Amino acid sequence: MVKILVPFLLVRVLRGWLYPGTRRNLVRRRNNVKDICEVAEALGIELISKSGGYWSLCPFHDEKTPSFKLSPEKGVFYCFGCGAKGNAFHLTQKMRSCNFEEASSWLLSLSLLTTNNKTVPMVEQKEINEHELRLVLSALARYYAKSLSESVEAGAARMYLYDRGISPETTIKFGLGYAPSRSIGQISASRYFLQELQQKNVSISIPAIDAVGVKSFPKRDRFAERLVLPIRDPAGQTVGFGSRLLPQPTIYKKNVPKYVNSPVSSVFAKSRLLFGLDQAAPFIRQHDEAIIVEGYFDVLTLHDCGIRNVVAALGVTLTRFQIEHAARYSESRAVILLLDSDSAGNAATDKLCASLLPNLVQDAGLDVSVSHLKPFKDAADFVQSIRKHQDDAGLRSLFAQTILANKIPWEQRRDKVLLGDLFKPGAPNENGDQDVQRQREVDNNSIVVI
Repeated sequence: MVKILVPFLLVRVLRGWLYPGTRRNLVRRRNNVKDICEVAEALGIELISKSGGYWSLCPFHDEKTPSFKLSPEKGVFYCFGCGAKGNAFHLTQKMRSCNFEEASSWLLSLSLLTTNNKTVPMVEQKEINEHELRLVLSALARYYAKSLSESVEAGAARMYLYDRGISPETTIKFGLGYAPSRSIGQISASRYFLQELQQKNVSISIPAIDAVGVKSFPKRDRFAERLVLPIRDPAGQTVGFGSRLLPQPTIYKKNVPKYVNSPVSSVFAKSRLLFGLDQAAPFIRQHDEAIIVEGYFDVLTLHDCGIRNVVAALGVTLTRFQIEHAARYSESRAVILLLDSDSAGNAATDKLCASLLPNLVQDAGLDVSVSHLKPFKDAADFVQSIRKHQDDAGLRSLFAQTILANKIPWEQRRDKVLLGDLFKPGAPNENGDQDVQRQREVDNNSIVVI
């Protein structure tokens, strides 16, 4: 027994001497993950909010109905289909096929893991220069745009834009594109893509392309056969992509997310970006007011008809940084929240007014109001309907009148929520209280911002 224990103890002593506190710090790191939902999105998992948590199609087995649930409060995930479960580290290890330390290194590199101890040994990763990533993103954006304008395969995407009322001018201005049904290797080897990089005297490898998030799981291209929307920083540089599933795609036969964004990278974080800000910034200054909507097409349709002080959030929620960043371009720091008028948009607006805005408005000195476009679901629906009867000048006037008529301070919306007056029954009946409660349950379980 002594012969067995001595070598074991010696190894433990040497390990502790070489890496003091390593094991203790690794275990402690399990509790330092900021948000398992952010980790999931960074891994390319698209989430919807409902039933007290966030759901997605399981990345570990094929399915048509989402059964993969994440609980942000507990920091865990569970699939009701295949039984996969665990915390953010388990999810990262499974998705990236790596060990615990490699998962920790990856999470730290994306600022998804906090640690105060500098003695924890990190697994070395090959760093890809940020400038190199931006060149790849720029070249991909041009490639997608060229595919949209010239590819026969992109006919469905061009028809979809026409049906949504998006003009060629707006398409070019926002750099809209189409991702053909090719593999990552075929895209990187295409003549146009290589010419874009060769003109800048840059040699790019497949790992660098993987780093910008155009490759997805399992064994398929993230944006293939989708309409692609470049997401740019305020300077107009492409830092990632959003995409929209087209009607009747040929390769996606199952219930997949309608919208898919790039995963988190060193240049792309959805919580810190606003779609259309590079185009909207001068008009926010001009009108001294920023309007925040939910979707890509809300921004595109409003810009197309001349309403251009509009931006949209990315992902399942609107963050403090996004609101403050939009307000930065307004001298009076004025922001109007114009989220969708459905139950999901109402739930998102209520949550913002009740929890996020009280501290944000006070700390940042913002002037925040809430408005809506009822009976229309969203801004895109408003534009598409009104354009049938009005020219763009008349549409802009009606939009301004509608926003002003329905505009209230955020405090008033918060007070209505707190007092329970937001969803009164239309007429008194014996089941009135049940109707109000049922409506609140629907709102609380709805999908938040897409």
